[in-house]
Order: sequence, then C-alpha cells, then structure tokens
Amino acid sequence: MLGLYVSDHPLFGLESVLASRADVGIAQLSDQPDGAVVTIGGIISNRQRRITKKGDPWATATVEDLVGSVECLFFPATYQLVSGRLQQDAVVFVKGRLDKRDDVPRLIGAEVTLADLTTVGVVVLELHQSNVIPHTVNHLREVLTAHPGPSEVHLRVRGPEKTTVYRLSFRVNADKEFWADLKAEVAGMKEWRNGVS
Repeated sequence: MLGLYVSDHPLFGLESVLASRADVGIAQLSDQPDGAVVTIGGIISNRQRRITKKGDPWATATVEDLVGSVECLFFPATYQLVSGRLQQDAVVFVKGRLDKRDDVPRLIGAEVTLADLTTVGVVVLELHQSNVIPHTVNHLREVLTAHPGPSEVHLRVRGPEKTTVYRLSFRVNADKEFWADLKAEVAGMKEWRNGVS
C-alpha cells in the first residue's frame, strides 16, 4: 500500500555503528589466521547457557551482522564477567580469539561491550489514512532517501478506528534540513522526534 519496505533485519542502518569498533566483518573471519585476536560487531540472535562437569556456568552465543554469523564461546571465567551483556537481541562487540580448528570459524570470547545506540534514536512520523496516496508516499520516499543517517523511521498511519505502525527500511539523519524538507514536501504529516511529540 505504501510502496515502502518493512525492515527485514534489525541491524539495517547500523553499519556505521558496527564499523566504528569492529576490526573485521563476520564474513571475513575465514580469511583471518587461526588464533588471531579480532573484534566483531553484531546482534545476539541466539544464546545458550551451559554447565561444565564441575558445575561452572558458561555460554555459547550466535552473533550475526548483516552478512554472516559466528558462534562465540564464553568459558566460565569470562562468562562471569560478561553474562549480564549476553542478552538475546543485544547489539554487541565481541573481542576474542579465532578458533579455526573445525571447518567453521568460532570465536573464543574474551570481552563483550554493548553498542552505544543512544545517538541513533527513532523518528516517528504520522499520516492520516486519507493522506496515504501515491503523491504523498512518493514525496515521503524522496525526503527519506535524501537524508541517510542513523535514525530508524517509524510511520504511524491513523485510520478511523485504529492506528497501524510501520517500521520502515529507511534510516535518516534527522537534522534541521531533514525536517524542513519533510514539511515542505509532505502535506498532512505530523512528526515526532525520538517518539516525543
């Protein structure tokens, strides 16, 4: 209906955040030498807590970026230090030693740092259902495309009985120029910044 794609990956638009601290992409781990110490960035898509024969807790976590995924192992001593940061869907940086003894590279985790997403924010826009017409949607797409940046965009479409929220695949730089272009190009739009009216 809107001609806009719903975001299909939670890391979409966070490439610059990941690149700021990761020294290698997950897909490039196979090119690194066995035993290399690397830092990767991504989202924890799966985590499993385990117990050693001695009764000590440890964990495995799957960390994925936009192009690949890797299993990270956190043995007991490290797990005690990082367990609070190993949460499902957390965006993290993992520093560790690459283990390539098997066909698939793994990372023996030594440090986990949460990514700072406070500067990313969310831009919430609102349109009445009656304004969702090709002319308005095309202008909205042009403005969103013209201002790429870190902030996720949500679009609230108000109908007579319910409001539907769309998470758009665009990320924008919500500066003064963005808001000026939005007001000039898209009639009937109400906007919020970071969800605050």
